[in-house]
Amino acid sequence: MVEKLVGEGNLVDQFRELGHNVKTHSRKKVFGKKGTAESGKIDLFLEDGNVSILVEVKTTLKKDDVIDHIERLEKYRRFVDADGKNGKHFIGAVAGTVIAENVIDFAHENGLYVIIQSARAVEILSQPEGFVAKKW
Repeated sequence: MVEKLVGEGNLVDQFRELGHNVKTHSRKKVFGKKGTAESGKIDLFLEDGNVSILVEVKTTLKKDDVIDHIERLEKYRRFVDADGKNGKHFIGAVAGTVIAENVIDFAHENGLYVIIQSARAVEILSQPEGFVAKKW
């Protein structure tokens, strides 16, 4: 699904439409010392200058996957710069082929973009009124 997100799904263009000037992207970004509590893997990493978008991809996205990704974002924040003095910010997104409405709502409530497979290959779902992408 990751290939569809970036290629056929024109995800980069969609994030640009939302105001994120994505310049580069990479897959399966590993961070931290393997096997430690402060390590992890990011399925898709999009970079926009001082803002990076970290995407978790699942075939069937569940609430526990969203919770795990929020924890991963917090770990990555600590890994890069615990006090945030370097000016980098991280935004989260979750993607899936199958996502229940309650999981979509939960992700949006926690400031995550939601990406779902659609006729365009993939699309970022419309955010509810007042939605603000949370920065880590």
